[in-house]
Amino acid sequence: MKFIKVDFDNAPKEEGFSSWLIYINKTQEEAQTVYNMAMTQKTILGEHWRYNVSMMEVLKDCRVPSFFHDHGYWMVAMGHNNGDWDALPTYSLYIVE
Repeated sequence: MKFIKVDFDNAPKEEGFSSWLIYINKTQEEAQTVYNMAMTQKTILGEHWRYNVSMMEVLKDCRVPSFFHDHGYWMVAMGHNNGDWDALPTYSLYIVE
């Protein structure tokens, strides 16, 4: 499995907003593998991080560029606070191959 970082910044620039890690997958099976990995990471980071992980088909999600919408892609979205609510939010988009 290979992760390719895409240069696309979609994060709100205000304190207190969630940061996002978004993984775009071609299949539900790939997305499930990334989801399982993210859940392991959530356990490792501990309770001081707010960390939410979800997996879904990309329909019209505002966290994903519109050219991925409605083409059968799957996404894993990880919302987090970088362990610090005072830090500015970040946004990272990855394509999974």
